[in-house]
Amino acid sequence: MPATITIRCNDQARNVPPVWRGENLAVHRPVIKGGGLSDAPRHWAITHTASGLAACLSFDGSKQSAVALARLWDAAFQSVPLDGSASQWHHRSQWLADLKAAQWGDGKLSGPQPITPLQQLEAATTPAQVQTAMARAMGYDPMEEEEGAKQFDIAPDFDPAINRIPWNGAIQRKPSGALWLFWMPQGRNYRDTFDDLVGWYQIPLMAEIEEWCLGSTACTPCDDDVEPDHPDSWLRILGMI
Repeated sequence: MPATITIRCNDQARNVPPVWRGENLAVHRPVIKGGGLSDAPRHWAITHTASGLAACLSFDGSKQSAVALARLWDAAFQSVPLDGSASQWHHRSQWLADLKAAQWGDGKLSGPQPITPLQQLEAATTPAQVQTAMARAMGYDPMEEEEGAKQFDIAPDFDPAINRIPWNGAIQRKPSGALWLFWMPQGRNYRDTFDDLVGWYQIPLMAEIEEWCLGSTACTPCDDDVEPDHPDSWLRILGMI
């Protein structure tokens, strides 16, 4: 175990020796005014080591209880933001309940409990987190990275040696092996740019298709964000909706 951990005190960094340290939490004596460490009985601090911020105001209990609590919650604190903004942390209420039980209750700790898909969705703050929560709610198992790196599989129906003029939706396999689709915009929003946009576009990857299916928007061949059911959405063009 390292001799010290770094904590933040009024925007100043201090190095203090922990009495226990896990992957994400550490238990140590609180810093007191003047820069020293408290030696008061049943008075400890629990710190989120990645941010250097306190995981609680203070812990008033035995060292054994403080260490047991920190050990139980150590792995869960990996999901706490590095800026310490844990107000939306999905385990926040559970942590506060265990913190209270460890100090002033019966000492029976529940530990971090799995959250429901709805709770996960409510706590989501990024598009990726929203998609993960929606996939979980639908019981969908995200595809493996190797599968996601493949193009959407669709049979070619255009051969330049036979067909001279492509049609809207024609599929061609290039010598490189990549699949391309001939697109002629159908939406009214492309009236002014129709002639510039007509042409061959590489068919998207499975990972992109998965993202659009789980998200609220999809892309057109020219990379505009549109509603999934827009006539020029890749999901519509490929016959998925």
